[in-house]
Amino acid sequence: MAEAALRSGRNVSDVRLMAVTKTVDDDRLMEAIEAGVDIIGESYIQEAKRKIEKIGRPLEWHMIGHLQSNKARS
Repeated sequence: MAEAALRSGRNVSDVRLMAVTKTVDDDRLMEAIEAGVDIIGESYIQEAKRKIEKIGRPLEWHMIGHLQSNKARS
């Protein structure tokens, strides 16, 4: 990531890695968190809510893709 940032003229400190967990099981997600991942992207609000509760610690979460209006409140 550092090399790619430098090649593109960006500061290395401005680049952050987000792990996308769509279809990723809980054990793999926990492995990623234990390895240092602290930004998570999820496509489905139901899955994000379930994973957030299961993890039980604060991480930075992002919804990726389209969000249905009936799920926007969550």
